[in-house]
Amino acid sequence: MVNGLTRVVALAALLMLTACTPGGAAQPGSPTTDPTTPTTTQPPGPALDADFPLRKGESQTLSAEGLTVGYQTLVDDSRCKPGQVCVWEGDATIRVTVNKGGGPEAIELHTHRDFATSVVSEGYRIKLVRLDTAGDVATLLVSKAA
Repeated sequence: MVNGLTRVVALAALLMLTACTPGGAAQPGSPTTDPTTPTTTQPPGPALDADFPLRKGESQTLSAEGLTVGYQTLVDDSRCKPGQVCVWEGDATIRVTVNKGGGPEAIELHTHRDFATSVVSEGYRIKLVRLDTAGDVATLLVSKAA
């Protein structure tokens, strides 16, 4: 009787352990996942040759190229503000970082066409398309350098 009861208890314990394992017992060599670990999916980055906005302090990776572009800071802004009468339209300068894996390179881009509105870095041309009035959002265009 004791031997039969021991078998029943051992079988019940084995069934409880198997039932508590997510998806049952893992097969040798099969991948396992932890259901308590959240999985994150990165949205695809901007495409090459397409405008994209960047907020100050933000960076984006052009996923197909492995190139990361970040809007670091507004360096200077002498643009004529809305509602003001100005002799000259002014210029704003932003600092952008470009990184293809060898460490970030800082470049400066201007809003006025008399200065560098685009720069070649890491084999790509980075162009400042527009900068919002507050200087918080820069719209950039990245293309392969010719």
